[in-house]
Amino acid sequence: MVAVEIDPVLAAKLPETVKAWRPDAAGAFHLVQADAMKVTSLPVEPTAIVANLPYNVAVPVVLHLLQHFPSLQHGLVMVQDEVADRLAAGQDQRPTGCPRSRRPGTAACARPG
Repeated sequence: MVAVEIDPVLAAKLPETVKAWRPDAAGAFHLVQADAMKVTSLPVEPTAIVANLPYNVAVPVVLHLLQHFPSLQHGLVMVQDEVADRLAAGQDQRPTGCPRSRRPGTAACARPG
Protein backbone atom coordinates (compact mmCIF):
# COMPACT_ATOMS: atom_id res chain seq x y z
CA MET A 1 0.00 0.00 0.00
CA VAL A 2 1.33 3.40 -1.00
CA ALA A 3 0.01 6.79 0.07
CA VAL A 4 0.95 10.05 -1.62
CA GLU A 5 0.20 13.08 0.54
CA ILE A 6 1.47 16.63 0.11
CA ASP A 7 0.25 17.98 3.46
CA PRO A 8 2.92 17.31 6.14
CA VAL A 9 0.36 17.26 8.98
CA LEU A 10 -1.81 14.66 7.25
CA ALA A 11 1.24 12.69 6.08
CA ALA A 12 2.46 12.44 9.67
CA LYS A 13 -0.86 10.89 10.73
CA LEU A 14 -1.11 8.31 7.94
CA PRO A 15 1.26 5.65 9.37
CA GLU A 16 -0.54 5.62 12.74
CA THR A 17 -3.92 5.55 10.99
CA VAL A 18 -2.91 2.54 8.91
CA LYS A 19 -1.53 0.81 11.99
CA ALA A 20 -4.79 1.42 13.89
CA TRP A 21 -7.20 0.41 11.11
CA ARG A 22 -5.16 -2.08 9.07
CA PRO A 23 -2.50 -3.51 11.40
CA ASP A 24 -1.97 -6.41 8.99
CA ALA A 25 -0.95 -3.94 6.25
CA ALA A 26 1.18 -1.60 8.39
CA GLY A 27 4.42 -3.39 7.56
CA ALA A 28 3.84 -3.00 3.81
CA PHE A 29 2.76 0.65 4.01
CA HIS A 30 4.83 3.19 2.08
CA LEU A 31 4.37 6.94 2.49
CA VAL A 32 5.47 9.34 -0.22
CA GLN A 33 5.23 12.93 0.97
CA ALA A 34 5.00 14.77 -2.32
CA ASP A 35 2.78 16.57 -4.78
CA ALA A 36 0.89 13.89 -6.72
CA MET A 37 1.39 15.93 -9.90
CA LYS A 38 5.15 15.49 -9.59
CA VAL A 39 5.26 11.79 -8.68
CA THR A 40 6.66 9.66 -11.51
CA SER A 41 7.79 6.63 -9.53
CA LEU A 42 6.61 4.84 -6.40
CA PRO A 43 8.13 2.17 -4.11
CA VAL A 44 5.72 -0.42 -5.57
CA GLU A 45 3.70 -0.50 -8.79
CA PRO A 46 0.18 0.70 -7.96
CA THR A 47 -2.81 -1.28 -9.21
CA ALA A 48 -5.52 0.96 -7.73
CA ILE A 49 -6.08 4.58 -6.88
CA VAL A 50 -8.30 5.74 -4.05
CA ALA A 51 -8.47 9.47 -3.58
CA ASN A 52 -10.46 12.45 -2.42
CA LEU A 53 -9.29 15.27 -4.65
CA PRO A 54 -10.12 18.98 -4.58
CA TYR A 55 -11.82 20.51 -7.61
CA ASN A 56 -8.82 22.45 -8.93
CA VAL A 57 -6.48 19.45 -9.17
CA ALA A 58 -8.79 16.45 -9.66
CA VAL A 59 -8.60 16.09 -13.44
CA PRO A 60 -4.86 16.88 -13.78
CA VAL A 61 -3.93 14.47 -10.96
CA VAL A 62 -6.02 11.58 -12.31
CA LEU A 63 -4.68 12.04 -15.84
CA HIS A 64 -1.10 12.36 -14.57
CA LEU A 65 -1.36 9.14 -12.56
CA LEU A 66 -2.93 7.25 -15.47
CA GLN A 67 -0.12 8.44 -17.74
CA HIS A 68 2.75 7.57 -15.40
CA PHE A 69 1.39 4.38 -13.84
CA PRO A 70 -0.01 2.05 -16.50
CA SER A 71 -0.21 -0.63 -13.80
CA LEU A 72 -3.35 1.09 -12.45
CA GLN A 73 -6.26 -1.27 -13.04
CA HIS A 74 -9.08 0.40 -11.10
CA GLY A 75 -9.83 3.19 -8.73
CA LEU A 76 -12.29 5.17 -6.71
CA VAL A 77 -11.85 8.92 -6.82
CA MET A 78 -14.16 11.24 -4.92
CA VAL A 79 -14.54 14.54 -6.74
CA GLN A 80 -17.09 17.32 -7.11
CA ASP A 81 -20.11 16.62 -9.29
CA GLU A 82 -18.84 18.76 -12.19
CA VAL A 83 -15.49 16.97 -12.26
CA ALA A 84 -17.21 13.58 -12.31
CA ASP A 85 -19.24 14.75 -15.30
CA ARG A 86 -16.07 15.74 -17.16
CA LEU A 87 -14.18 12.55 -16.35
CA ALA A 88 -17.05 10.20 -17.18
CA ALA A 89 -18.25 11.92 -20.37
CA GLY A 90 -17.94 9.95 -23.58
CA GLN A 91 -15.75 11.20 -26.39
CA ASP A 92 -18.62 12.89 -28.24
CA GLN A 93 -20.57 13.97 -25.18
CA ARG A 94 -20.78 17.20 -23.30
CA PRO A 95 -19.55 18.76 -21.06
CA THR A 96 -17.14 20.67 -23.22
CA GLY A 97 -13.54 20.65 -22.14
CA CYS A 98 -13.97 16.98 -21.36
CA PRO A 99 -10.65 15.27 -20.58
CA ARG A 100 -11.88 12.03 -22.22
CA SER A 101 -9.57 12.45 -25.18
CA ARG A 102 -6.57 12.63 -22.84
CA ARG A 103 -7.38 9.44 -20.92
CA PRO A 104 -5.43 6.38 -21.99
CA GLY A 105 -7.42 4.27 -24.46
CA THR A 106 -8.06 1.51 -21.94
CA ALA A 107 -9.17 3.82 -19.12
CA ALA A 108 -12.91 3.85 -18.53
CA CYS A 109 -14.58 6.24 -16.11
CA ALA A 110 -18.11 6.04 -14.78
CA ARG A 111 -20.18 7.82 -12.21
CA PRO A 112 -21.53 5.61 -9.42
CA GLY A 113 -25.22 4.93 -9.13
